[in-house]
Amino acid sequence: MLGRADSPRRCVLVGYGEMGLAALAAAQRHPERVTAVIAMDIPFDGAVRSDVAKLSCPVMILPANDPGDAVAAVAWFLRKRAASACAG
Repeated sequence: MLGRADSPRRCVLVGYGEMGLAALAAAQRHPERVTAVIAMDIPFDGAVRSDVAKLSCPVMILPANDPGDAVAAVAWFLRKRAASACAG
């Protein structure tokens, strides 16, 4: 769906662990296809910070040692993205 050159679709990429890092890489390679990235259980080190800074879409990082409620945090993030998409 997203790989087709004529596809107008965009998506939020969500990944856990290595797939979270892959989501960041995909967003960097295809910014026209990605509206936001949620990466869970990844280290938020200098390399990841550098990757995130290059992205044109919003990014939410939930590190492995995050004691917060991941479901509530992700729901808030997605609601905020949906509201801004509907507004503009």
